[in-house]
Amino acid sequence: MLGGGLYDFHPGSVSLIMLINFTGGLVVSAVINLSFYHYLRKDDRTQVQLEEEKRNFQTLFFANPQPVVLIDLDTKNIILYNKQAGHFFGISQQTVSSFFLSSFLPDQKEQEILLGLLKNEVKIENYITIIWYIMQPG
Repeated sequence: MLGGGLYDFHPGSVSLIMLINFTGGLVVSAVINLSFYHYLRKDDRTQVQLEEEKRNFQTLFFANPQPVVLIDLDTKNIILYNKQAGHFFGISQQTVSSFFLSSFLPDQKEQEILLGLLKNEVKIENYITIIWYIMQPG
């Protein structure tokens, strides 16, 4: 006779309730494993998508013909700058740590307004500011 599960190994000593509990545990375990597998696959796709978006951002950032500087809003340090910004502002690997938001926007009130807008809005349109940059001799 064909059978399955624990009953074939220990006939008579396994009750129907034990078989149901075993089967239920097996099903729950399978569902958990499948859910975890699905989550990991989704996480892998998310990581791949994030890497692609990062590459796209860097391509656009460095290809921009205008000087572009990416500044951390909390520390006000430069995170990234393109070649045009390096030439225009004199930023290099050796000097980047001496540049801050105040290097480009010295007016404290203007900084506060701009930072407030950037922290509260997804994007800013039609915002014009005059940035005074004085080249230091040397």
